[in-house]
Amino acid sequence: MVIKSEEESFRTTLDRGLVQFEKLAGKLESGATLPGRESYELYATYGFPQDLVELLGRERGLELDLDGWEAARNDHSAASRGEGSFKQLLSAEELTGLKETRSLVYGHGKGSPEEVLGEAGIGKVMALLGDQGRGERLVLDESPFYGESGGQVGDRGKISNPDGTFGFHVRDTQKVGGVVVHLGVSEGLIETGVAVSCAVDHDHRRDVRANHTATHLLHRALREVLGDHVTQQGSFVGPDRLRFDFSQPKGLKPAQIERIEGLINEAIQANHPVTSTEESYDAATQRGVTALFGEKYGDTVRVVDMGGWSMELCGGTHANRSGDLGSFAILSEKAIQAGVRRIEAVVGRPAGKHFREQRALLAQAQDLLKTSAQEVPERISALQGDLKEAKKKARQAAMGDLGALADKVKSELSETDGVLWGVVAVGDMDANGLRELSARAKSFSPNHCITLLSQSDGKVPFLVLSGGEAINKGLKAGDLAKTLAGFLGGGGGGRPDAAQGQGLNPDGLNDAMEAVKKQVCTALA
Repeated sequence: MVIKSEEESFRTTLDRGLVQFEKLAGKLESGATLPGRESYELYATYGFPQDLVELLGRERGLELDLDGWEAARNDHSAASRGEGSFKQLLSAEELTGLKETRSLVYGHGKGSPEEVLGEAGIGKVMALLGDQGRGERLVLDESPFYGESGGQVGDRGKISNPDGTFGFHVRDTQKVGGVVVHLGVSEGLIETGVAVSCAVDHDHRRDVRANHTATHLLHRALREVLGDHVTQQGSFVGPDRLRFDFSQPKGLKPAQIERIEGLINEAIQANHPVTSTEESYDAATQRGVTALFGEKYGDTVRVVDMGGWSMELCGGTHANRSGDLGSFAILSEKAIQAGVRRIEAVVGRPAGKHFREQRALLAQAQDLLKTSAQEVPERISALQGDLKEAKKKARQAAMGDLGALADKVKSELSETDGVLWGVVAVGDMDANGLRELSARAKSFSPNHCITLLSQSDGKVPFLVLSGGEAINKGLKAGDLAKTLAGFLGGGGGGRPDAAQGQGLNPDGLNDAMEAVKKQVCTALA
């Protein structure tokens, strides 16, 4: 089932990618170079491998800029790494003599994961680097501050000396290898070796912990609803929101999103205890603990267990109980690249705000539609039916004067080398209307190459006619239909004398018409 879904998804992205390739290549003459950076976006967005882009380019006489492609690939990789990993904050010279920071985030490793919280602690200053008041870096021998890692943002807070003559406002905490680096601004002076007290911002830590716990619940719910093929591909955990990237070949249906959200809120209401243990990697994985694909683990790992419902290897901070999250709401679900999708969500107060906003929108819809909340969907459906019927009547009215429309089409045709030709957009008309119009257009001349396009309900039906000398000159209707489909998406094709199709991308209409005009002019030149 998953393989079939992936095949269907790839065919869809292939069609969309071909449209974008045609737009990119259509601007270039044979013998030109396909820009590497723009071409790489076909891979990043639609999953086009490099060899496919090169093959399509060669068919048009275009050579791929390999240096540009490689540069774009490196930039994408660097951006992906930098999005959730530490920045290089210390030079090799500054690192010299700095020993690994002893972490006090979890106290001394006993009890529940947040029993100590790391909200207070004492450490000694190892280094204070940077210009005072303009962004500095403070390094201690031990610290209760969590350094950004695994997608979770770093702690904030304050570090000060006992007599209050020095204060360091921590705006972020990062890690360079095993060294924890506190980023912020200092007040007063301090010397190395002096003991300082540390206070982590409790509210910031609490909100981050809740969102991190929610990512574990989300991972478990995704696998429950979609299947075991789901694996985490990346995450961001902040104080006000979370982002979770996961492997999935196609978009989620509304019912699936509702089920996932429901499972997580059920786990929150169950108020599972959140505990952590340190054990061997082999023992943890053998008992079913989830390990993230691609992550490197040591022999001893930290297991975060939420009442047995979710068990993952994790070094981040978490809530004491699942009930501490309050509630969970999914804000969006979308594709970020071929086979990878992204969910953005909120918990606690932001989730409550989201639900209130949704209720306000529903109340606004009720007011505009003059109906109850339960009848809003039915009322919208009725309005859509009315709109569809109105459009149908408008098309019928237009068809009532088919003779005048045929005369208009004829007036826009040109004759070149004995062939009557043109590419004409005829307004709002469905495929049946185009066929009736084409029957009249075909009678204009036995030597013809006529392309008719329309727009109907967000789609672009088109029809191509070719006959007599036009076919002899290589203007086959089926070939021209494929050119249109390349810009409009959807599909199209047929015989040399007649072909039709329907595009899905109205924005590509002008480019499609120009491409066919160019193709016809070249054949008749």
